[in-house]
Amino acid sequence: MDSSQILHQCHPHVARLVACSVVAIFNVYVV
Repeated sequence: MDSSQILHQCHPHVARLVACSVVAIFNVYVV
């Protein structure tokens, strides 16, 4: 099992927040 799946099952909101944060950081580095 992937840690991301476990995190999503336990705390979907937290997983969503983490995903958004990663995307935001990625966008900052790209731009």
